[in-house]
Amino acid sequence: MDKTSFDDQETPQETRSPATKRRRWPFGTIGMVVLTLAVVAGVWTAYWLYMVDRVEKGIDDWIANQQRQGVRFSYESLEVSGFPFWLNVRMEGASMLIERGQSWEWRPPVLVAGIRPWRLTEIDVDLSGSHHFVGARRVGLRSRKLGAVIHVQGRGAWRGTLKGEGVSAEFSRVGTLSAKHVALNVHWGGNRLAAGQSPLRLDLGGDNIEVPAAWSLPLGRGVAKLRLAAYVAGPLKLLRDLDVLVRWRDDGGTLELTRLSLEYGPLLLDGDGTFALDDDLQPMGTFVARAEGFMETLDALRLRDMIGIGQATAVKLMLMVLAHQSAGGPPRLEAPLTLQDREVTLKSLPIMKVPRIDWSRVIRQRPP
Repeated sequence: MDKTSFDDQETPQETRSPATKRRRWPFGTIGMVVLTLAVVAGVWTAYWLYMVDRVEKGIDDWIANQQRQGVRFSYESLEVSGFPFWLNVRMEGASMLIERGQSWEWRPPVLVAGIRPWRLTEIDVDLSGSHHFVGARRVGLRSRKLGAVIHVQGRGAWRGTLKGEGVSAEFSRVGTLSAKHVALNVHWGGNRLAAGQSPLRLDLGGDNIEVPAAWSLPLGRGVAKLRLAAYVAGPLKLLRDLDVLVRWRDDGGTLELTRLSLEYGPLLLDGDGTFALDDDLQPMGTFVARAEGFMETLDALRLRDMIGIGQATAVKLMLMVLAHQSAGGPPRLEAPLTLQDREVTLKSLPIMKVPRIDWSRVIRQRPP
């Protein structure tokens, strides 16, 4: 019997290392990264093109809806660009014709709006340039810089911020109204509001304002600063007819003026108040005024024959009693003013008459 030595036995094949057993991808790691990026880019491109289609369709649907309400909106060209991170909408040759009581047409400059594809509820709009409003009166609006940011909140609610620099509005009959800076914040609560929620809030501010000479304001044409903040209390819908105002008044609606700040000539005014509508749909309410420079203001009103000499003298005597003299500073007044039957009074002393508001005319000229 042959003996087989240990050395003659077949040696088992050496076990492969884990690295050699691991399955290799056809393109390697870099290839997989490139493939993944290509898939992501393809999906994002498809999504971006889908959003372009949605934007264009949304604009067409809005135009059709305005057409049903008697508003004709048109444009010459529409372009959407900005891939991959923006949806930039550029509209040229736009015009809006509104036929409601009195017809008027809005002809804006080139309109440019920017939307992030992942944040469709925020819209940046560039309104810089020349706007023309043609109707019973002509108005030309020009701005060096004018932009708005609109946040759509659903259920008809939205809020927007408008900011402008070097803004001027030229009215065909009265002249030019201009401001170095202007800012407006508006919040419209929509159709469905929670209990106690305000349907409308606004905050308006401007500086270096120059009013038209035809307005003949008593302290000159220049207003250094203006700030107005207010909100509406009570259910209020869009002002389409007088019944809206009647229902709002009957439901206890008020306008809460949280701040009115004015720097106009010698007058420094700051105050707040509450206003409503009387049986004749005219404003009534109270306003707490904190003012400086009121004596000089009364002199200007007297020179312009806006108040009589007897009224001016009586008001001055009362203001001297009510005013507080600070050490080393001008006299400061804090007193309540009342508006009723279109007359402003201070401690039952008549100050001035307020023009009547023709709401029918306001509604006819109101844009939709």
